[in-house]
Amino acid sequence: MAFHDTAFLPVEYSYGSAGGPSHETVIQQTPNGRSLRIARSDDPIMRYQIDLRVLDENHIRIGPLINFVRARRGSLHGFRLLDFADHSTNTTHIGQIDVDDLDARHELGIGDGTQAVYSLIKIYTDSGESVTRRIEKPMRVAEANTISKISWLANATRTVWVWVDGTLKTEGTHYTVDYANGKITFVTPPALGESVKWAGYFAVPVFFGPEVDKFLRISASSYAERQTDTITMIETKQDTAYLAMERDPRGAKRWVVSASTVVHQLSFYDGQVQLFNADAVGASIDIHMPEAADWMLGGPLFFIGNNGSTENLVVKTYGGAATLFTLGPSASVSMFLCPDGSGGYDWVIVNA
Repeated sequence: MAFHDTAFLPVEYSYGSAGGPSHETVIQQTPNGRSLRIARSDDPIMRYQIDLRVLDENHIRIGPLINFVRARRGSLHGFRLLDFADHSTNTTHIGQIDVDDLDARHELGIGDGTQAVYSLIKIYTDSGESVTRRIEKPMRVAEANTISKISWLANATRTVWVWVDGTLKTEGTHYTVDYANGKITFVTPPALGESVKWAGYFAVPVFFGPEVDKFLRISASSYAERQTDTITMIETKQDTAYLAMERDPRGAKRWVVSASTVVHQLSFYDGQVQLFNADAVGASIDIHMPEAADWMLGGPLFFIGNNGSTENLVVKTYGGAATLFTLGPSASVSMFLCPDGSGGYDWVIVNA
């Protein structure tokens, strides 16, 4: 299994398709009318359906679809999909990015003078509630230019915009974009307290549903007229797409919390909320994350909060080799574990 990151479903297949977020909620109903509802995940899976019986009345698109499905080996390999209902960071989810539209910008984090890599996210807000979505596949300019039905994409010269402390930065000069993994890397890390925001267009990483493995149902009413049934596509998360089943599912072997010269070792076997009061030790304390190889991929695996009002928490990699980020007073983050694209694993931090 692999993800074909250069494969972009031809836009004529996704145009007119049906789809959206699929939530999983366990509901237990009691006889007196009360119910217990448990969310199995805070991060919904996107699901889509294309029906060429509706989209292709003249049956001229079956040939390219056969090529595309065969090249993906059915549902084995993933590809990029344009979601016509949600592919922009602005409030309409579909409109053209206006660089002066502050609402189209989503904050990726606050600079600390050392952090250079930031993961792209999109925040959905309604009635005081907000949820965060990782954007793993920012759209490439070449992909946007294939979408002739949307003029500002077809004629786009850029698809990602980044601001530091309100100043628009230049891709290639101030930062680079990892279009395969949804990350930006600054040449010079943003200074302490500077806000990092982005706006742009994005695609969705998906796989074909299992029905294409049974067979791609194509019927012919005449020599020239062919049609196929509905085909489903299911979003894949990078933190689950390359799951190594031999990895220990029990969780962290250890955390290390050090204060001055005193080291405290804590053992956890599942992800859980951890709140630390940095003020209690009178100076900044270090938190060493567990060895990434001891964890199953996914998340959020940890929620870390600094209950202090003056001192910082410094979160480091396993063994304290490198600083991941500094958590200021009263701040908190959620942490995910994702592939880094080169066979290793990265802790991905999302501001809570």
